[in-house]
Amino acid sequence: TYAEYNRKVNSLVNALKKIGIDKGDSIGILSWNCLDYVIVYGAAMKGGYILSRFNPRLGAEELDYLINYSEVNTLFVGPELAEPVEKLRPRLTRVKNFISLEGPYQNMTDLKQILASSSDEEPNIQVDEDDKLHIIYTSGTTGVPRGAVYAHRQAWNEVSLVIARDSN
Repeated sequence: TYAEYNRKVNSLVNALKKIGIDKGDSIGILSWNCLDYVIVYGAAMKGGYILSRFNPRLGAEELDYLINYSEVNTLFVGPELAEPVEKLRPRLTRVKNFISLEGPYQNMTDLKQILASSSDEEPNIQVDEDDKLHIIYTSGTTGVPRGAVYAHRQAWNEVSLVIARDSN
Protein backbone atom coordinates (compact mmCIF):
# COMPACT_ATOMS: atom_id res chain seq x y z
CA THR A 1 0.00 0.00 0.00
CA TYR A 2 1.03 3.63 -0.20
CA ALA A 3 1.19 3.74 3.60
CA GLU A 4 3.63 0.79 3.65
CA TYR A 5 5.72 2.41 0.93
CA ASN A 6 5.81 5.69 2.86
CA ARG A 7 6.96 3.89 6.02
CA LYS A 8 9.80 2.19 4.12
CA VAL A 9 10.87 5.47 2.54
CA ASN A 10 10.81 7.14 5.96
CA SER A 11 12.88 4.31 7.45
CA LEU A 12 15.51 4.70 4.75
CA VAL A 13 15.68 8.48 5.10
CA ASN A 14 16.01 8.16 8.88
CA ALA A 15 18.71 5.49 8.52
CA LEU A 16 20.69 7.63 6.07
CA LYS A 17 20.41 10.62 8.40
CA LYS A 18 21.70 8.44 11.23
CA ILE A 19 24.88 7.58 9.29
CA GLY A 20 25.50 11.21 8.36
CA ILE A 21 23.88 11.51 4.93
CA ASP A 22 22.30 14.96 4.81
CA LYS A 23 19.96 16.81 2.49
CA GLY A 24 21.89 17.80 -0.64
CA ASP A 25 24.30 14.83 -0.41
CA SER A 26 24.71 12.60 -3.44
CA ILE A 27 23.62 8.97 -3.39
CA GLY A 28 23.78 6.51 -6.27
CA ILE A 29 21.99 3.42 -7.45
CA LEU A 30 23.30 0.69 -9.70
CA SER A 31 20.58 -1.87 -10.22
CA TRP A 32 18.02 -3.26 -12.58
CA ASN A 33 14.44 -2.25 -11.84
CA CYS A 34 13.11 -3.75 -8.62
CA LEU A 35 10.89 -2.77 -5.69
CA ASP A 36 13.90 -1.67 -3.62
CA TYR A 37 14.84 0.75 -6.41
CA VAL A 38 11.53 2.57 -5.90
CA ILE A 39 12.20 2.87 -2.16
CA VAL A 40 15.61 4.44 -2.82
CA TYR A 41 14.08 6.87 -5.32
CA GLY A 42 11.37 7.81 -2.83
CA ALA A 43 14.00 8.37 -0.13
CA ALA A 44 15.93 10.66 -2.47
CA MET A 45 12.78 12.70 -3.06
CA LYS A 46 11.75 12.90 0.60
CA GLY A 47 15.26 13.25 2.06
CA GLY A 48 16.46 15.88 -0.39
CA TYR A 49 19.28 13.69 -1.68
CA ILE A 50 20.66 14.00 -5.20
CA LEU A 51 20.27 10.59 -6.83
CA SER A 52 22.59 9.42 -9.59
CA ARG A 53 21.19 6.44 -11.45
CA PHE A 54 23.87 4.37 -13.14
CA ASN A 55 23.15 2.18 -16.15
CA PRO A 56 23.75 -1.50 -15.25
CA ARG A 57 24.90 -2.17 -18.82
CA LEU A 58 27.99 0.03 -18.45
CA GLY A 59 31.45 -1.49 -18.27
CA ALA A 60 33.82 -1.23 -15.31
CA GLU A 61 35.75 1.78 -16.65
CA GLU A 62 32.58 3.75 -17.36
CA LEU A 63 31.12 2.94 -13.96
CA ASP A 64 34.38 3.87 -12.25
CA TYR A 65 34.35 7.25 -13.99
CA LEU A 66 30.66 8.04 -13.39
CA ILE A 67 30.51 6.93 -9.77
CA ASN A 68 33.60 8.95 -8.90
CA TYR A 69 32.50 11.93 -11.02
CA SER A 70 29.11 12.04 -9.31
CA GLU A 71 30.72 12.17 -5.85
CA VAL A 72 28.18 9.76 -4.34
CA ASN A 73 28.93 8.82 -0.76
CA THR A 74 26.37 6.00 -0.63
CA LEU A 75 25.85 3.44 -3.39
CA PHE A 76 22.85 1.11 -3.55
CA VAL A 77 23.70 -2.04 -5.52
CA GLY A 78 21.48 -4.69 -7.07
CA PRO A 79 22.41 -8.38 -6.62
CA GLU A 80 23.52 -8.91 -10.22
CA LEU A 81 25.98 -6.02 -9.91
CA ALA A 82 27.41 -6.67 -6.45
CA GLU A 83 30.38 -8.66 -7.72
CA PRO A 84 31.49 -6.09 -10.35
CA VAL A 85 31.12 -3.32 -7.73
CA GLU A 86 33.22 -5.33 -5.28
CA LYS A 87 36.01 -5.45 -7.90
CA LEU A 88 35.71 -1.66 -8.43
CA ARG A 89 35.51 -0.87 -4.72
CA PRO A 90 39.20 0.05 -4.21
CA ARG A 91 38.82 2.71 -6.93
CA LEU A 92 35.57 4.15 -5.51
CA THR A 93 37.26 6.10 -2.74
CA ARG A 94 34.44 8.61 -2.18
CA VAL A 95 31.82 5.94 -1.56
CA LYS A 96 31.63 5.32 2.18
CA ASN A 97 28.46 3.21 2.28
CA PHE A 98 27.66 0.25 0.05
CA ILE A 99 24.08 -0.98 0.48
CA SER A 100 22.77 -4.15 -1.16
CA LEU A 101 19.29 -4.35 -2.64
CA GLU A 102 17.07 -7.43 -2.67
CA GLY A 103 19.04 -9.26 0.01
CA PRO A 104 22.45 -9.41 1.67
CA TYR A 105 25.79 -9.43 -0.10
CA GLN A 106 29.25 -9.68 1.44
CA ASN A 107 30.87 -6.42 2.53
CA MET A 108 27.62 -4.49 2.01
CA THR A 109 24.90 -3.39 4.36
CA ASP A 110 21.59 -5.08 3.60
CA LEU A 111 18.76 -2.63 2.80
CA LYS A 112 16.16 -4.88 4.44
CA GLN A 113 18.11 -4.80 7.73
CA ILE A 114 18.33 -1.01 7.52
CA LEU A 115 14.59 -0.72 6.99
CA ALA A 116 13.81 -3.10 9.84
CA SER A 117 16.06 -1.29 12.32
CA SER A 118 15.16 2.34 11.56
CA SER A 119 12.28 4.55 12.64
CA ASP A 120 9.47 4.92 10.14
CA GLU A 121 8.45 8.30 11.55
CA GLU A 122 8.21 11.21 9.13
CA PRO A 123 11.68 12.78 8.81
CA ASN A 124 11.94 16.48 9.58
CA ILE A 125 13.36 17.61 6.23
CA GLN A 126 12.09 20.49 4.11
CA VAL A 127 12.51 19.81 0.39
CA ASP A 128 11.85 22.70 -2.00
CA GLU A 129 10.92 22.74 -5.70
CA ASP A 130 14.34 24.09 -6.68
CA ASP A 131 16.32 21.48 -4.72
CA LYS A 132 18.23 19.05 -6.91
CA LEU A 133 16.61 15.64 -7.26
CA HIS A 134 18.61 13.53 -9.65
CA ILE A 135 21.33 13.49 -12.25
CA ILE A 136 20.79 11.76 -15.58
CA TYR A 137 23.91 11.02 -17.58
CA THR A 138 24.26 11.49 -21.32
CA SER A 139 25.54 8.67 -23.50
CA GLY A 140 28.86 10.42 -24.01
CA THR A 141 28.78 10.04 -27.79
CA THR A 142 31.16 13.00 -28.25
CA GLY A 143 33.34 12.23 -25.23
CA VAL A 144 32.73 11.33 -21.62
CA PRO A 145 29.15 11.32 -20.31
CA ARG A 146 27.92 14.49 -18.70
CA GLY A 147 25.35 14.80 -15.98
CA ALA A 148 22.13 16.71 -16.49
CA VAL A 149 20.80 17.86 -13.11
CA TYR A 150 17.04 17.87 -12.55
CA ALA A 151 15.30 19.70 -9.73
CA HIS A 152 12.08 18.58 -8.06
CA ARG A 153 10.19 21.21 -10.06
CA GLN A 154 11.30 19.71 -13.38
CA ALA A 155 10.33 16.19 -12.30
CA TRP A 156 6.92 17.45 -11.17
CA ASN A 157 6.40 19.30 -14.47
CA GLU A 158 7.18 16.15 -16.45
CA VAL A 159 4.70 14.09 -14.40
CA SER A 160 2.08 16.83 -14.81
CA LEU A 161 2.50 16.74 -18.59
CA VAL A 162 2.04 12.97 -18.67
CA ILE A 163 -1.07 13.20 -16.49
CA ALA A 164 -2.52 15.94 -18.68
CA ARG A 165 -1.74 13.98 -21.85
CA ASP A 166 -3.25 10.77 -20.51
CA SER A 167 -6.39 12.45 -19.24
CA ASN A 168 -7.29 13.76 -22.72
